[in-house]
Formats: sequence, C-alpha cells, structure tokens
Amino acid sequence: MVRKIRKSKGTWTNQNHDILGKAQIYRVLASGDVWQFRMWIPDEKKYVRKTLRTKDLETAISRAEKEVFDIHSDVSSGRKLFGINLQSLVDAFLEWRQKDVDVGDITKGRLVTIASQTKHILNYKSPDLKISELDRQSFY
Repeated sequence: MVRKIRKSKGTWTNQNHDILGKAQIYRVLASGDVWQFRMWIPDEKKYVRKTLRTKDLETAISRAEKEVFDIHSDVSSGRKLFGINLQSLVDAFLEWRQKDVDVGDITKGRLVTIASQTKHILNYKSPDLKISELDRQSFY
C-alpha cells in the first residue's frame, strides 16, 4: 500500500487587519479561512488569541472590536486574563501573612515556619503549575 504524502496547509497569516490600533484579525490557511483574533497584553507579556468563528469580514471586525473592549476593561480593572502559577500564589500568601506579623497576630518565627512549609510545597509541585490545573485532591 502506498502512503499518501501529506501536504501542509501552512501557518502563514493572510489578510491582516488592525482593530482599533490594539489588536489584529487575520486568516490562517490551516483554519479554513475562518478569522482569528489576537491582542498583546503587555502586563502579562502574552497574546490573547481566539477564533472569531466567522468567514465574513464585517462580522469579524465587529466581534473583534467587542473583544478589544472586553479585554481592555478586564485589564484596566486589574483582572488577570491568564491564570497565576503556584510560585506567585505562594509569594502573595507570604506577603499577606507578613501583614499579620506587622500587626502582631502571629510571630516572626511562625512566619518562618509558614515560609518553609510553602517551600516544601514548591518542591512537591512545580512552581510553574497553573492554579487552574489543581483540584481538591492534589495534595492528598
């Protein structure tokens, strides 16, 4: 039996359009001419990428403008678009417990114990693990 040689559809973008100077819509051959959306988030240093699920340019532009406004409102309100990792959660928790030391609710020695316990958690689970990937039974 002769194998059929696969031909790559490619990943090059076609027909780029800027949306409000902050985002782009484009087509990729592999997506079947469906419009795609991307927007750079400077705070998180990542792109938000989505499919717009349409082949019509006017519909794609209107959906992309709505996405730009939604993403901009989320970013300006301080909401994280991409989940935080375990290391940043531990750091935030230790800063929060430091405030308890400053007030006098816990001692400095207790904070050192909490810091060493969270360090052991990071040895057990990867610091780059996303919080959304954890479930209730993760540490049992």
